[in-house]
Amino acid sequence: MIIDTGANVTIIRADMAYKLGEKLIWTPPCITLLTDKINVHGKVNLNIAFGDAMYHHMAYVADINDQFILGLDFLKEYNFKLDFKNKELHSCSEDTAVFKTKNSDIKPVHQITARVKLHYQPELRQ
Repeated sequence: MIIDTGANVTIIRADMAYKLGEKLIWTPPCITLLTDKINVHGKVNLNIAFGDAMYHHMAYVADINDQFILGLDFLKEYNFKLDFKNKELHSCSEDTAVFKTKNSDIKPVHQITARVKLHYQPELRQ
C-alpha cells in the first residue's frame, strides 16, 4: 500500500478489487490525476482497517502498478495526521502509528478487508 498525499483519490488495483468480490459501481471511464488521466473500471466499497478501527471508503478501480493507493480523500475524510518528524501516520480515532521508524517499538498495522477474507500484506520499502 502506498499512502500518497498527492493523489486526490484512493485507488485499488483492478485484480485486487475483483478478488474482493464486491459489486463495481459505474463511474465515467476516466479520472484526472493532476495533469494525467487514468482509465477506471468503476468504484468499489471497501472497509479499511487501521489497528482496531474500521473505515468505510469508496476507491476507484484501475489498472495501476501498486496494489493500493490511499489518497488524500481518505486522509481528510477520517482526519488522519502525518507526523513527518517521526515518520508516522496517526489515526485520530485511536492512538495508532501506522508506520514505525527504525528506533520505534510501535508495530505497523494496516490491512484492507472486505466481506470476504482477503488480507493485504504490506510491502516493505527502504
